[in-house]
Amino acid sequence: MSRNSLVVAIVVAICVIGIAAWWTGLPSAPEPPVPVAKAAVKPAPPAPPAPKPAAEPVVAEAPAPQAPVEAEPAVPAGPKILTAETLKGTKWKGDMVDFNFLPDGRWQMGNRICAKWEVEGGRVRVYSESGEEHFFDIQGESLAFEGRKLGKLP
Repeated sequence: MSRNSLVVAIVVAICVIGIAAWWTGLPSAPEPPVPVAKAAVKPAPPAPPAPKPAAEPVVAEAPAPQAPVEAEPAVPAGPKILTAETLKGTKWKGDMVDFNFLPDGRWQMGNRICAKWEVEGGRVRVYSESGEEHFFDIQGESLAFEGRKLGKLP
């Protein structure tokens, strides 16, 4: 193993230890409960009086025919999901460190490029040349690591 390979392996190991320390940090404080206001119960309004029968029946005219209206193409209204294309060039923030998914497939943590990334199904795989890998879960437009939601930076 050459000296340069050893230095790269040490840098990758330090990055991995930093990631592990960052994600296994202190748990976040629980959110305070939201108070629920008591709803006032209002009595139902009285039923309207029954209409009196009319002497002559009223005949309604048929509406005029209308031209057919073309339906506009449907746009899916579901939530957007992160993909490899939408993840490229984005920056994220965890508890103690920022990281970037660079457009060329490299992964940057802090100011160091220390791994590569790719999208595999519903998660993002971050891996190093030494065989170490970690996974981020895709949750709609957000990412999570070990159940903790991560913040996206502008």
